[in-house]
Amino acid sequence: MQEKELYKWLKSHYVDDLVLSSSEFSIYDCYSVKYRSIFELKSRDTHYDTLMIEKPKFSKLVELAKSKKCNAFYVCYTPEGVYSFNLLKIRPKFSTFILPSSSYNWNAYKKEKIVAMLRVSEAKKLL
Repeated sequence: MQEKELYKWLKSHYVDDLVLSSSEFSIYDCYSVKYRSIFELKSRDTHYDTLMIEKPKFSKLVELAKSKKCNAFYVCYTPEGVYSFNLLKIRPKFSTFILPSSSYNWNAYKKEKIVAMLRVSEAKKLL
C-alpha cells in the first residue's frame, strides 16, 4: 500500500472527512476538521519493529498541532499492519545517525539526521 492508498484506506475506515493537504510541500499530508487532527502518512515495503521519524518533522507537526489546538498523528503502513502514533502523547528519544539523504534511494549521498525510532508495539494498530 502506497501513501495514496493509505490515505484512501484511512478515510474509508477511520476518518471520514479526511482531506489531502493543498500543497505537496505542506508539513502534514492530510487533515480532519471533524476530529481536529493533522496526519503524516508513511508507507514501508518491509515491516520493522521500529519506525523512524526525523526530529524536524516531529517538531513541526507537534508545534503546528499545539498552535491549532489539534492532534497530530504519524500513521505508517507496513506489510504487517497500519500503525498510528499520537505525536502529542509520546516522548521519543532522538539520536543522530548518518543516513541516506533520501528514503527512496539508499544509494543517495549520506548526511547526518536526527531521528527517533518509534516502536510499533507502542502504537495503536489500525489494521
